[in-house]
Parts: sequence; C-alpha cells; structure tokens
Amino acid sequence: MIEDVAARTVGFDDTNSQESPNTNGYSITKITAMVDGTSTNVTLQPGTWQGGAAPFTYEISNADITATNNVDVSLATSATLDQAKVWAKAMVMNATQAAGKITLKAYGKKPGANIPIVVTVHK
Repeated sequence: MIEDVAARTVGFDDTNSQESPNTNGYSITKITAMVDGTSTNVTLQPGTWQGGAAPFTYEISNADITATNNVDVSLATSATLDQAKVWAKAMVMNATQAAGKITLKAYGKKPGANIPIVVTVHK
C-alpha cells in the first residue's frame, strides 16, 4: 500500500481533495492542523441543559465547526473528581453538528453542576 501511495504522490498540495486523487501529499503544517485541530475550553452549566427527560441537549456555538468536520468533546483535565462523576452519570455524546455549532446529548442524569470540557475542531 505504501508503495502504491508513493507512486501516485506528485508533491505537496494543501488543497488536495477527493477530486484530485493523484496528489496525496500534504505539508506538515496541513497535517498538524488536521490532526491537532483547534481546541476551546467550555464550561457546561447546569441551567443551560434543555429538556425535561433524557436525552437532555446542550448547544455549543463555535465558528470553526462545519457540518462535516470532525469534532471531539472531552472532559477537561482540570475537572475535579466530582465533575468527572457528573460527566460520567450524564452519559454525554456529541449528537449533532451543523455549521457553527454542535449539540450535545446527555442520555443519563441531567447534569446538576458545571462541567469543564474541551471542544477540539479538526479542519
């Protein structure tokens, strides 16, 4: 497979897309942006969750989010043990995404405390 990819690679092209299958190379800057993405710290506040029963929803706005890019949501390393327990009991998932926002869904217990998270948007 590596030899096949190398044979079809003609150089670095940061505008590479599915429409240009003969160009496989990316610059290290582009690769870093795709893998690392842009991270934003967000605090989920208990009064902002919507709904009277699970799944509860929470909308997060972020101009870097598109309808199709990958978005990772994780508990921040600064979270306390109590916040981690609230996060775990909430069973939060990234449910939907559209240009400029994601909507989280909590399928467990509605969070009753602030929860620090990190939203990473991959380009």
